[in-house]
Amino acid sequence: MIGSGSFGYVFEAHDKESNTTIAVKRTQKAGEYVSREYEVLNKLMGCKNVVRMLKIYYSKSKDGKIA
Repeated sequence: MIGSGSFGYVFEAHDKESNTTIAVKRTQKAGEYVSREYEVLNKLMGCKNVVRMLKIYYSKSKDGKIA
């Protein structure tokens, strides 16, 4: 683990496709706030001074809701 904060944890990982070191942020959905972070990162994609978001993955709870 690289770090943690109010909304999740950040882990260092290795991307086998690009053969690079990446950071993976694991969060839990907390209302709309977490989703808003991803919306902003998606809009700022390509800006040189902003962390680049590569992919988003969602998991579902047993009742089929996005977790």
